[in-house]
Amino acid sequence: MFDNNYFSRQVYFDHPELAVNYDITESDDENPSVTIIQKYDSDESGVVWDAAILLAKYLEYDCHCHGQSMVNLNVIELGSGTGFVGIWCAAMGASVMLTDLQAGIPLIKLNMVGNSSLFKDEENVMVKSFDWFDRSEFQWEFLRWKTLDEIDYILISDCLYYEQGMIALVQFIKWTFETLISRQSHTRLRILISYEDRHEKMQICNDFFQVSIDDHYDYL
Repeated sequence: MFDNNYFSRQVYFDHPELAVNYDITESDDENPSVTIIQKYDSDESGVVWDAAILLAKYLEYDCHCHGQSMVNLNVIELGSGTGFVGIWCAAMGASVMLTDLQAGIPLIKLNMVGNSSLFKDEENVMVKSFDWFDRSEFQWEFLRWKTLDEIDYILISDCLYYEQGMIALVQFIKWTFETLISRQSHTRLRILISYEDRHEKMQICNDFFQVSIDDHYDYL
């Protein structure tokens, strides 16, 4: 099906009951998994990095430990790459918008189709080109899917590489909350960022973010 430029990776649910189209009471099959096609010849966006798996597992365990699910939640993934994290959320029942630069859209769509049997409703999983450097898109493209006060999560996994990109991302986050405040919205929005602790990149991260440990999540 694929030439030598492609290879696949499976990531299994530790709590299979959270996959909406998997019935643990009737199935003797192994746990459901998200299967992701990756590209050898791509840039950073063409593979599933460990930070993405960590973020997906964080969301899975958070739901499991609190007896909750992601059914009917609205999730946006920025810099989706292969689409893994967003697809993982969709498999747990969320409505998801996966975004990346235009060049990355075909790989995301390929992985969406390959995992569609796990989705509660294929129409609730969408993909759109989005560049957080282009501020005009914040108002006219990004928000045509859902309004900000309807969004539960914005997820960003291993996108913290370059200073200019970091500046644009921080501006986007700042705009997001300023917009919500200006509307006096009672939002439930959480923005979750995961990234690998790369020594050569830590100064960039430390210039923009402060990291603290929340004992509430010590089971992770």
